[in-house]
Amino acid sequence: MRGAWLGAVIFGTLLCMRGFTQQETATIDGSKPLVLHAYANLVQVPTLILSHAFRPLPLLSKDQIFIRLDSGPAFHPVKMHIEGDEPISLAILLDVSDRNDPLMRHMRQLLPQLAQHSILTSQDTVSVFSGDCKLIRSALALPATADVLSEALEQGWAGSGLHGESNHRCANSLHLWNFTAKALETLATLPGRRVLLIISNGEDRSSPVTWNQLAEYADQKSIAIFGLRELMRLQLARGFSVPPEGGAGVYSASLEGEDPFLQLCELTGGVAVATPEKQLPESLRNIFRMVRGRYILEFPRPDDNTPGKHSVEVKIPSSDAFTTAASVTVLIPEPSRATDPTTIPSNSSPAVLGKRRVLTTH
Repeated sequence: MRGAWLGAVIFGTLLCMRGFTQQETATIDGSKPLVLHAYANLVQVPTLILSHAFRPLPLLSKDQIFIRLDSGPAFHPVKMHIEGDEPISLAILLDVSDRNDPLMRHMRQLLPQLAQHSILTSQDTVSVFSGDCKLIRSALALPATADVLSEALEQGWAGSGLHGESNHRCANSLHLWNFTAKALETLATLPGRRVLLIISNGEDRSSPVTWNQLAEYADQKSIAIFGLRELMRLQLARGFSVPPEGGAGVYSASLEGEDPFLQLCELTGGVAVATPEKQLPESLRNIFRMVRGRYILEFPRPDDNTPGKHSVEVKIPSSDAFTTAASVTVLIPEPSRATDPTTIPSNSSPAVLGKRRVLTTH
């Protein structure tokens, strides 16, 4: 989905926020120490804000950004910053079902270059998955260095049984959504800002898991999904509008009919990029520039928070911007805390929930 407002399914009962701390401080007369409990109350929403050509906009101020929860009243973020070099937990899922796919011919060289050019750093962690007849994991939360990426990609490409007993025997039943689910489950256990990069044409065959279920799970675990696919193969597979000229090798496909891969990415705070083979290096770098260039929007948890799923919408009224927000979840306080006389209330939050609720996927 696109438009001035774009919703992302967010916060249930667990949240990816700053955790609470506990500190003991002795009283003046030396009696039993007092215990100070600091509870998580800050919501952070990683938000991608770009032009419709997927180019960065001029730097925005928080007063230019409006947020709505469940279609409630609009408010500005209390604080915000650019993500920059904050550590990310990255998982890379490679669809290796077609050895002639130009994406796969280049990835073993291009992905390590991300570390060589400091686009990925050793502060980031990387997990690598390769899928064809089965899914192979060749790295789990390792420092994102060039050597780690090179070794993991080689192991993933040549994994035992990956392509079945006969070459490409499983190509007509590629379970891309199943493989994505496994990668998401792994990422969900890792700290930091979580990003899944899927390198595939985005076509699933016969998975019992649906893309809607994947989007819902990624929302719950605050995982942004980005996709990279080769333009010519996508053109052959589906109807295509003429892509814009230029764009530094980054095109968003306007396809006939439903495009689950595109929707999966955009509903989780990412994008699906289609690019000509000769521009793959620049397109891959651009994806990570997008990740590093996300706005981290901050505001206190709503005073009227309720358990369950809620939606967040981000709008830039004065700009024809493409916006998509990664999901967050909020820790719902225990009812007893609100009535505890020792609890010091936080300042009132500008965030107010609306009446519109998110429909769950079955």
